[in-house]
Amino acid sequence: MKNKNLFLLIAALFFFVQETQAQMSGTYSIGYEGDDYQTLYQALQALQTNGVDDAVIFELSTDYNPTSEAYPIYIHPFTGASETNTLTIKPAAGTSHIIERDLMTTGSAIFVVIDGSHFILDGSNNGTDSRDLTVSSTGADAETGAIALFEDVTAGTNIIIKNCILKAGSKEYETTGIYSENFTDVHFENNKIYNARIGIITFGNDVSVINNEIGSDNSGEYLHYGISAQFGSGITISGNTIYNLIDDQDFDAVRAIAANDLTGDVLISNNFIDNLIHTGNNVVQAFGFSDCTPTDMQIINNRISNIASNSFTDNFPAAIAINCPAMTSGMKIMYNSINIPQNTIHGTGTGDNNTMAGGININGGTGITLKNNIISNTLGERDGAVYLTLAAAILVNMDNSPFAENDYNLFYADGNNDMVSMAMNTSGAMDLSQWQTWTGGGANSLNEEPLFTSDEDLHLQACSPAVAHAVDITEVITDIEGNTRDTEYPTMGAYEYEKIQATNVLLDPPVKGVGYLSWTQGTGCKAAIFMKLQNVLPETPTPVNGTTYAADTNFGEGDEIGSSGWFCVYNGYYTEDLLIVGDNGDYTVMVCEYFGDAGDEIYLTETATDNPNVGLLGSNIDKIKSQIINIHPNPTTGKVTVEIGRQAISNNQITEINIIDITGKEILQINNISQQKFEIDLSGFGTGLYFIKVNYEGGVYTEKLILK
Repeated sequence: MKNKNLFLLIAALFFFVQETQAQMSGTYSIGYEGDDYQTLYQALQALQTNGVDDAVIFELSTDYNPTSEAYPIYIHPFTGASETNTLTIKPAAGTSHIIERDLMTTGSAIFVVIDGSHFILDGSNNGTDSRDLTVSSTGADAETGAIALFEDVTAGTNIIIKNCILKAGSKEYETTGIYSENFTDVHFENNKIYNARIGIITFGNDVSVINNEIGSDNSGEYLHYGISAQFGSGITISGNTIYNLIDDQDFDAVRAIAANDLTGDVLISNNFIDNLIHTGNNVVQAFGFSDCTPTDMQIINNRISNIASNSFTDNFPAAIAINCPAMTSGMKIMYNSINIPQNTIHGTGTGDNNTMAGGININGGTGITLKNNIISNTLGERDGAVYLTLAAAILVNMDNSPFAENDYNLFYADGNNDMVSMAMNTSGAMDLSQWQTWTGGGANSLNEEPLFTSDEDLHLQACSPAVAHAVDITEVITDIEGNTRDTEYPTMGAYEYEKIQATNVLLDPPVKGVGYLSWTQGTGCKAAIFMKLQNVLPETPTPVNGTTYAADTNFGEGDEIGSSGWFCVYNGYYTEDLLIVGDNGDYTVMVCEYFGDAGDEIYLTETATDNPNVGLLGSNIDKIKSQIINIHPNPTTGKVTVEIGRQAISNNQITEINIIDITGKEILQINNISQQKFEIDLSGFGTGLYFIKVNYEGGVYTEKLILK
């Protein structure tokens, strides 16, 4: 009997050990009664003990109570972890949670990964990019943060933090939303971070920071620093929105993205940066690069606006600041839109220190490629400034050019500063031609106003000189919004302008013989007007960029677009309603606005159907009469005054005037008309009915004239 009981006891212990050591897999509910575990702490303890043989998900159920947790929540290595056997912590479907703790211990956080690998914190409860998990620390001590990844002995790999809302305890100390030290293959995606001094700090290789929102519209929750990537290689910082970084402390800088001591491949692209302000005496920069020696660093498709400071001369604001003296190649700055406007959301600061603002500032490093960028600086004089204020599109604090390639950029500097310059180097201010000589490049660069839609919206107006004036770069196939780049006629800056191809447009009412077109012309635009008889078979016209279309006002004598039946009838600026002249018949009219000389290049940007400011006034005979010719008095006792419309006389549209009697006999002919107003004396002719016939380009206008 004893042996039997002993056997049963051994068997029970065997099965108990087997049960407790079973590897984990699948989904486990974290909450209270009825759930697999009450707390994440208990679930993670089981994970440490048992390991995994498949992917494991810890779901925070409706009953999950974060006040029952033991903090910090440590993620340690677990047996069986791999790229497929991952641990995921996430809200259960349809739930949302706030994990909030008052962390008063220096260096503590909510989640701490020590040597852990293959860990995912996913804040979405439905597998999308929804943010249903908030991690918030309320402690105000130095270095408390919402999330932390700490190196202990051997740093982990394959860590993903995504779809979370992260709120640090305070922005007054060195608080950080996410801190990662020497982990590899780390990904931070689609998180919102605010009320921290720094959004994300990362040391290590193969790190991606993608589509995060760092900033707040609440002045009490502004950050001072966005993303800091240091001592690493294989870094991607892309698609992030970083805004409202405000600081007034002299000891700290304001930077949206800082890259220090990076090597290898680095991609900084498609980031939206707005409103960086320093009201103390320190630097403000959208991108700051220090001591980098990359193999291939691409800075492309970034949008940067509203940067200002109250800084000393050596700490002036800049969109892109480069201080990498050991760098001899590898940095490519392409397709960025930079705008430093005078009026920013929160002001430019006050004080009496020198202020020098530059779109791109280079203090060290060579072998730089600078192509297809728009760099505009109109910061203006700071309120209350009594010392030097200066604005330049580009500042190079070097004796020799740092560029390996430099072309197809648009530079612009303006404002009420003490000094405004397109570019400056150690020798002083430079205009475009001096820049081209000094750099040995830039033959296709422009010094023009970029014509942004507004200071806040850096999309381009139709007639921007940056439209279709870039050079195709094969490795950049899309813009900041994912639109495909035009490979034949690409646009400078972060936003590719979508040129609207013309269609067979039927205006209502159609132009019949003659008519007038009226629209509000875009800033800096010229216009090319095309007409087509409606009985011509429809064919989409395709004007070719670089082809000259004659500015001819006689339909049929201008250049035809292929064999489409479309002819150019006008090309250039206009100042009033435009007379459209044709033979008998109904016409379709197409309006294309463009930037450039009248004999330069035409590409379609807006058509009459797509531009709400374009409208046909039609073939109203009274309008035509008053604009082409006005004869008075009528009836007359002998003399009549003839007034010709200013546009008609300037375009030589009136070719001849004839007076015809009732039998059809021509009794008077007037040629070589050059005056806008003159008299015709008919007193030598008998009383009765006459006809005055006005021959103009493309048609004839006839009016009855009674002589008493």
